[in-house]
Amino acid sequence: MRLLFIALFALLMVSFVSAQSAINLQPITAVNGNPGSTVSYTLNVTNTGGTAISTINLVSTTLTSGSNTIAAPSITPITSLAAGASGAQTLTFTIPSVPAGAYTGTITATDASNGTNTDTESYSLTVNTVDAFSITQDSVTVTGEERDTKTATFNINNNGSTSLAFIASDFSFPQSTFTDNDGDNLTITFTSLPTIAPGANGQGTINVVYGDNIDVGRYSGTVTVRRGSGTDTFLLDIRVQPEVCEDGPVGNIRLRVENPDNNDDFAPGDTMDIEVEVENNDDEELDIGVEAFLYNVNEDDEVERVESESEAINDGDDQTFELSFKIPLNDISENDEYILFVKAFEDGDEDQNCAEDSVNIDIERERHDVRVDSLTINPSLVSCGELVNSIANVINVGSSREDVTVEIKNPELGLSQVSPEFELDDGEDTDNDAVRRFSFTIPQDAQEQEYNIEAIVTFDDEQNSLFQTLTVQRCGEIAEEAAEETAIATLRVNQADITGDSAKGFSIPVTINNEGLIQQSFTVEVVNADWAEPVTAQTLTLNSGQSSTVYLYLKPSKDIMGKQSAIVNLKSGSNILATQSLSFDLGEEKKLLSGITGATTGIADSNVFWIIGDVVLVVVAIFFLRMLFRKR
Repeated sequence: MRLLFIALFALLMVSFVSAQSAINLQPITAVNGNPGSTVSYTLNVTNTGGTAISTINLVSTTLTSGSNTIAAPSITPITSLAAGASGAQTLTFTIPSVPAGAYTGTITATDASNGTNTDTESYSLTVNTVDAFSITQDSVTVTGEERDTKTATFNINNNGSTSLAFIASDFSFPQSTFTDNDGDNLTITFTSLPTIAPGANGQGTINVVYGDNIDVGRYSGTVTVRRGSGTDTFLLDIRVQPEVCEDGPVGNIRLRVENPDNNDDFAPGDTMDIEVEVENNDDEELDIGVEAFLYNVNEDDEVERVESESEAINDGDDQTFELSFKIPLNDISENDEYILFVKAFEDGDEDQNCAEDSVNIDIERERHDVRVDSLTINPSLVSCGELVNSIANVINVGSSREDVTVEIKNPELGLSQVSPEFELDDGEDTDNDAVRRFSFTIPQDAQEQEYNIEAIVTFDDEQNSLFQTLTVQRCGEIAEEAAEETAIATLRVNQADITGDSAKGFSIPVTINNEGLIQQSFTVEVVNADWAEPVTAQTLTLNSGQSSTVYLYLKPSKDIMGKQSAIVNLKSGSNILATQSLSFDLGEEKKLLSGITGATTGIADSNVFWIIGDVVLVVVAIFFLRMLFRKR
């Protein structure tokens, strides 16, 4: 009986021991902090039992302060705690944006293998009173035109522990950054401002009134927002632009300029490749086109424009458009501001669907940069033996003055002509371009084909060039025709156009027109003019259909008077193609004695004078002889 009593007593003692907890969670020290800051608690746990505990879970309740709560944080378990040993775990979390106050909760430590082996301690967190907020956008962009009124929205997050009621005076900015050089400004106001509880967010509105005559450009300034002890800033970027979409952005088209990037660098004469992605968010297929133009903000002037063909884009789809244009060589100043404006629009219904975008472009001159602006070949379709004229226009678009030469070249035609060296002013000067002219003859044995004629400008040990095509054809055919064809040309001399007189000589303009099918050489000569000094014949070469005027100089010989004539011949080789008779009046003449003549307008020849004197003496002698005989 005694043994039975002892056994029951031992069993009762074992049951009593097993009902006692073997986990002891020490009291937890209170902490405080600001919303957004990190707080830590140290959790000390002792295993008071006789056996090891493999896992002790630590669980927190929600922290409360009146009706306000902070969600229960997660705590990492303690593992492998030996009998009689103590272990520690750190509870760390970030204080959320909640109203200020003391928040309390409890943490329970539990043996994972024995749910009755547990202990609980309360803990507290005091959230300090803090005014804090943030503007969610780094920048806000507003785009419009002169006399427009535009709006944009911005978002505010309350990151503090107090309620924030924003008013217009909380927003400040430097007005000078939103005023142009003429004093015209942008009127900026802030409306629909929210009252925001801790942890919440709200939205405000920016209103921009574009003043009359406000200059095209980009106006950017920092907006500072202050409410209570909180502060934040954002960039307000207001763009004043020329008309892009006729009625402004409208409809369900979206576009994004993929290339060029904002502030990409270009130089005068560069080709700008433009890549635009357009998305159709409408509920039907649209025919969409893209247009881009480069704008000089300082000059308020469009520089260059390009437009794509329209493309059919299904609803919900997107399409990439590629365009390009050449930045002009002239009228570009690297000190000016340039903007590339792009729009995507519904073809024929721009007032229903139109989107726009823009990027800033930097145009800078290279130190040494001379270009061939144009090369003209005339005629561009020729035959062997024909004369070709070319004009090369070169321009200095660099930032330094240059000594340059121009060469026109084609090895296949044996063509290489180089101009003398000359100087060009820098690209910002008005004397930064020049024209050089060249002439060359197509070889008789040239192949009938297209030739690339290259104009090369050399400067500062560098070169740039431009090509033009010259076509040579019908060489054999023309040569055969030339062998068979008699040259055809006309000769014209207008008597009224002859100038000069008998003393100084006469200038005779002779106009020749080649009416044949090929280039020909002609000779112009004067014949039947024995009364004048010999005249040197003139030779000239004319292309088919070409005309030219030569001048012949005819000087009368000494003592020649009266009406005279001469003949002008136009010859090809020994063949006379045309002839024209001309008359000249050298002054009148009259008879004096026995066919002796003298000029009525001049002094008598000395021989005539002495003959007349002799006759007079004979008459006087006869008179005196008769008188003597009468007296006798």
